[in-house]
Amino acid sequence: MYQKIIAFRREQFQEIESLKSDITDKNGYDINFSAINVKLPTPLSEREKDVVEQLELGLSNQEIATRLYVSENTIKTHLKNIFIKTEAQNRTDLIHRLRLYSEDGIYT
Repeated sequence: MYQKIIAFRREQFQEIESLKSDITDKNGYDINFSAINVKLPTPLSEREKDVVEQLELGLSNQEIATRLYVSENTIKTHLKNIFIKTEAQNRTDLIHRLRLYSEDGIYT
């Protein structure tokens, strides 16, 4: 049973990595978290970065929670913290701001 769980988690991780590469291929770039964290007063945590990557795929809170093996409430908490740190009003605004931060200007 343990081996099946490990195999399932590996498959899920590989699927996520594949989706990440699809985003980079389609958009021509990936969100640059290093550049973003320099510009934010409080940097995004590693888990918040994971949530943003899944959010960029257009996934719902429940879908993100399933992929990251946490509860939907945990995702909501991460999103609340991300919105506070970036001063974003919604998901679309968040991705827009992060892409601007990734390039070279600070969103005003």
